[in-house]
Amino acid sequence: MIRDQRWKYVHAEGFRPMLFDLEADPLELNDLGGSDQEEHVLQRATMAQALFAWSRQHHNRITMSPDRIEAMTGREPPGILIGFWDEQEFEAEFGKPFADRP
Repeated sequence: MIRDQRWKYVHAEGFRPMLFDLEADPLELNDLGGSDQEEHVLQRATMAQALFAWSRQHHNRITMSPDRIEAMTGREPPGILIGFWDEQEFEAEFGKPFADRP
């Protein structure tokens, strides 16, 4: 999704784009994504290009260290293992059999 002061453009892969004129339709009830009006066709092309240009940029915005995030969130709840492909990867990480997990 991208927007400016007047227009909001929504792109979802596999669907036609959505375009809303926020000035005339602040509640976004009238989707202009399928409109053939020249203004709407040009606005969709402009917004699509801007969104595509933004998406190709590097967006690394980590502002906290992983340790700080971990301290704020704690560990995963017991029985939930995030980021392990299989039992062998768990055992390599923790040095104990998968069957002995909490």
